[in-house]
Amino acid sequence: MERTSRSANSAFSSCDSIGMAASKAGAPCSIRSVTAWATLGEINMIQPVDPTATFCGTGEGWKVFAPGTSHYPTVAGGLCTFIFLLPKGAIEYHHDH
Repeated sequence: MERTSRSANSAFSSCDSIGMAASKAGAPCSIRSVTAWATLGEINMIQPVDPTATFCGTGEGWKVFAPGTSHYPTVAGGLCTFIFLLPKGAIEYHHDH
């Protein structure tokens, strides 16, 4: 397993945005080879483009990952955009090979 991380030494939080879409056949879009570890927590503002789209099982609204938890970033049900906030910019990505 390869590991990459963002430094938690920043005095500020980071804010990034991303868009992911499920396939037209309805299969979820998942980054199954990458585990995101929310070392200091993660707050996501989810904005589905398609009404049925979800990010990690949550539709329009907020998804919060507690400090020290992990998840596979997954979108199902269509196109979904989201903004994620990382306290002090801290996150680790573990790449399974």
